Amino acid sequence: EFEETEKSLVVQPAVTASTAWVGDTPAYEAVSARKASLLPLFDEQRYQFWRLLNPAVRSGGQIELYLDRLTGATVAAKRVPSHRLQAFSSTNPEDLEDPWQEMAVATDLGRPGPGRVPGVCACHGAFRSASGDAMLVSDYLPDGDLFNVASELGEPGPQREQQAWLLTRSLLEAIMAIHSRGVAHGDVSLENILMQRGCCMSIALVDFGSAVTGDLTRAVGVRGKPSYHAPEMHTEHFYDARCSDLFACGVTAYALATVSYPWTSTRP
Repeated sequence: EFEETEKSLVVQPAVTASTAWVGDTPAYEAVSARKASLLPLFDEQRYQFWRLLNPAVRSGGQIELYLDRLTGATVAAKRVPSHRLQAFSSTNPEDLEDPWQEMAVATDLGRPGPGRVPGVCACHGAFRSASGDAMLVSDYLPDGDLFNVASELGEPGPQREQQAWLLTRSLLEAIMAIHSRGVAHGDVSLENILMQRGCCMSIALVDFGSAVTGDLTRAVGVRGKPSYHAPEMHTEHFYDARCSDLFACGVTAYALATVSYPWTSTRP
């Protein structure tokens, strides 16, 4: 089995929709200026807290579940503490897990509508809580991540490999789609790939905190989890972030097919 190295509601009267992140001028200013005070306020009348899903240990935040009383759907909100937002108040290429980058990329690629990238978890906006924390609101996908799926696919062999290939193909389609939009994920791993609701072999990418934008051929720094690092992250000053994403896809496919990682680290 894997060793993990990194991991009753009552509808009230109708409420109005909250201000969306994408296409809203104050929200655009917030991500550009990296100021939480400019984010739209999280609508506690619309979103009713249900329960804590899990703490996001590395980011110091947590994932919370809410009932959207406007639509009746359950949504997941990633809460990023205000102190972490302040630590990333200015752009710094050495900061490789950036909550501002995650909010900008997730809302751009995942916003519902014709602009949404297939294979990216639907995102409903980035907001500011009353305490100053950021709240990134996305679809709740209850079928879990590929780490859990990989532990349940059965013994290695042809049948498992067939299922692994279907998941890998869905992953590659999603990665190629975000690359075509000028984004590399930067942290492809079993834990950052969720199962789409109602689609047994389709995936949704999440967690864009390490994403690369701009010139994808000149990425810097070591991103993601050790087992998934492309070797050039450790040996080259610049590398192509698209290639490192594809390397991580290969590690993911191997893990899905064999119930193990090919190595613990690629550091020389």
